[in-house]
Amino acid sequence: FGEALRITLDHLNDKNFYAFNPSFDKPRSK
Repeated sequence: FGEALRITLDHLNDKNFYAFNPSFDKPRSK
């Protein structure tokens, strides 16, 4: 459960980070 939660939070953080930093290139492809 902890691992799944961490992965979910990672994805949410990615979305929020890139939403506020649109000029930042994504380091990895989804």
